[in-house]
Amino acid sequence: MKRCPRPSASSPARWTASAPLARAVLGQALTVEAQGGLTLPDGHRRTPGGVFFYLVRTSDAISREDKDDIFPRQSGRPTRAGGSGTPASAMPALVAWTDATFRALAPQLQHDTQHETGRATTMKITVIGRPGAVVEQGQAVALALVSEKVPDLPKGLPTPPTGTRYTVFVARKQWAKVAEALAADAEDAAIIEGYAALDARVEGIAVYATSVTTKRLQAAKRAATAAATP
Repeated sequence: MKRCPRPSASSPARWTASAPLARAVLGQALTVEAQGGLTLPDGHRRTPGGVFFYLVRTSDAISREDKDDIFPRQSGRPTRAGGSGTPASAMPALVAWTDATFRALAPQLQHDTQHETGRATTMKITVIGRPGAVVEQGQAVALALVSEKVPDLPKGLPTPPTGTRYTVFVARKQWAKVAEALAADAEDAAIIEGYAALDARVEGIAVYATSVTTKRLQAAKRAATAAATP
């Protein structure tokens, strides 16, 4: 890299890094932006330029000496909220959730020799919606639902995939009243609680229902309980 006399991060035009390296970092920044970007410690999303300079700061391809030229250290530099700045090295690194990040994470969780395997003592899932296909199988009913809507998640979390397929198994006796309610009201939706498991046999997530109702049935039950309360 070509050195320049103490440029500042706020003056990117003064950074005269080699063009191939700059283009490589720019490509990484565009990829990160396309996958949801990065957030600041305060939860706000970084600007595209902020993502670029974050990748410059954390790149192993750029020497510490060159980074000191690009980002001059200023002791006692005030933060946005006032007060002394926190050294970048003391801040947790923000993760770009790429495919490579997930591939590197899985073996760390599965082969951590310093900790015992975590045990989930309780697992419950709630699925709300109107099923498409309904197939009766003896004393059970199988329902098909696909999740397309992603809720608002805390900053810093990876973006979940859409199009997750849920195959829900409900006891036929439980389903009868719910099916009747859904048929009577096109705006009603089923509320299904149960145990979920990734199951290759259904090519998605299988949900084994423990309780089933609908929004309207649930509201009517609450209203009846409230009316009966002195």
